[in-house]
Amino acid sequence: MSKKNLTIGAVVVVLCAAIGLYFYMDLQEKKRLAIERKIRRETLIVAFNELPNSLNPLLEQNSSGLTLLDPIFDGLSNRSGRSARSYENGLATDFIQDPNNRNIFIVELDQEKRWHDAPDHMVTARDVRFTVECIKNPNNRSPLRGRISQLIDRVDVVDNFTVRVVFKENISVHVVRDLLAFKIIPAQYYGQPMSPDLRTDKVAQDFARKPVGTGPFRFKEWTGNTISFENASKVQTAEGAEVVEVEEGD
Repeated sequence: MSKKNLTIGAVVVVLCAAIGLYFYMDLQEKKRLAIERKIRRETLIVAFNELPNSLNPLLEQNSSGLTLLDPIFDGLSNRSGRSARSYENGLATDFIQDPNNRNIFIVELDQEKRWHDAPDHMVTARDVRFTVECIKNPNNRSPLRGRISQLIDRVDVVDNFTVRVVFKENISVHVVRDLLAFKIIPAQYYGQPMSPDLRTDKVAQDFARKPVGTGPFRFKEWTGNTISFENASKVQTAEGAEVVEVEEGD
């Protein structure tokens, strides 16, 4: 083979390699842009002036905490958003007033509801009773304590999915959902029981940093000044986000 032919062959090889590299780099760039578009479409980033003090909805919260925890946790009833005093069922499916005692309501729980830590972790009557015990515990200094202590005498477990709420005075069926809209927390966290003393119990402290709820968004991670939540159901935000990242602003 002549030197000229060898030169031409080498040029062809180099040219083919260059063309292949170009198309490879172009393909990688297209993949990168596609991933970035996907992230932008599925991630909603929200900035607050300060991060929440805790991710336990029963403890004292700043304004960012109150906003962030609403889509993570449910109450027995939830605000519907249609008006300021409009409520819909949350963890409960029915609120039945005792016909002979207007201060007593039988609350039936939704047996389809699950805690975010395990697909078989059902919401039970023990969770509701535990939540009220935590709120009333003075050591927790819950901002809900004053109101709940004045209104609710006790919560009795009727069965796994039924509680009896005994109020201290007669309650109208028209306001009971308003009164029972406080967030419910689990009595167990990743299989470990929590103590009603939320500020000193190690399991409760872990829960306050990495909570599990029942709402449409579940906690993902808290790294530095960024907290991430991911969509826990088929419910989408108005922006269509699958992940919400909360960052501390300047």
